[in-house]
Amino acid sequence: MKAFPYEVSEQPPAPYVDLEIKPSFSTMSFLRYRAKVDSGAAMTVISSSLVDQWRLKPFSVVIVRGYNGQASTRPTYLVDLTIGNKKFTQLEVTLSLRTNVLLGRDVLNHLRIVLDGPRQTTEIHDA
Repeated sequence: MKAFPYEVSEQPPAPYVDLEIKPSFSTMSFLRYRAKVDSGAAMTVISSSLVDQWRLKPFSVVIVRGYNGQASTRPTYLVDLTIGNKKFTQLEVTLSLRTNVLLGRDVLNHLRIVLDGPRQTTEIHDA
């Protein structure tokens, strides 16, 4: 089991996990990131600054609907992502203007997660 502290700079504090991420099919080193656990997101979202930094080429497109209900078409990209010893290769993600990574159900549904609000920890039991 791996435990990660909630991010207390957000109010109320929010569940985050530490992960490593890099472009698929790349010899680049993994970058370490804190990712916000977002069970409302169907797919994982990376920042547009990562797309620019890595000079990623789109893999496909997807229609997404934001929290405001507005639909938009966004490009997708392939990344490799690791949480503990759990690896996700060629994971199709999309982008946003946000600065952090949103960990969506495309990853969350493969993990056993406990959100312990009173202790402000996120536990992943199979990573």
